[in-house]
Amino acid sequence: MKSKALLIEDKKKLCYRSIDIPEVGDYEVLFHTQAVSLCTVDRRTYLGTRKHPFPFLGGHECSGIIEKVGRGVVEVQPGDHAIFTSAYCMQCQLDREGKGTQCKNKQKMPQRANLHGGNDHGWWPQ
Repeated sequence: MKSKALLIEDKKKLCYRSIDIPEVGDYEVLFHTQAVSLCTVDRRTYLGTRKHPFPFLGGHECSGIIEKVGRGVVEVQPGDHAIFTSAYCMQCQLDREGKGTQCKNKQKMPQRANLHGGNDHGWWPQ
C-alpha cells in the first residue's frame, strides 16, 4: 500500500512523493491523518535554519482516524478519532510531565517511513 507525502525536498522547496505505508507492528497504530499542524521543526527545516537531511518528512503533530491497531494496543480501536504527536517516546518521565521536546529517547525511535533523508514520523495515507 502506498501513501502520498508532502516532503521538504530542499531549502524552500516542497514536492509530493508516493511512499510505502509500513506494516503495523506490536504496540503501533495505523493512523489516517485528516489534519496536520506544521510545527517549528517543519518550518525551520523548510527555511534551512534547522539541519535535517533532505528530503525531510515532517508533520508529526496530527489529528485523524485510527485504521488498524497492532498486537498489544489497548484503549483505542479502528474508527476512533485521535490526536497525537509521534516524535516522542511517551514512556520517559519528561514526556509524562509534558516536556516532550526534551525527550532523550526520540532519536532511538524506529523510522516509520522508508525514506532516505530526514523523517519526523509524519505521513499521510491516500
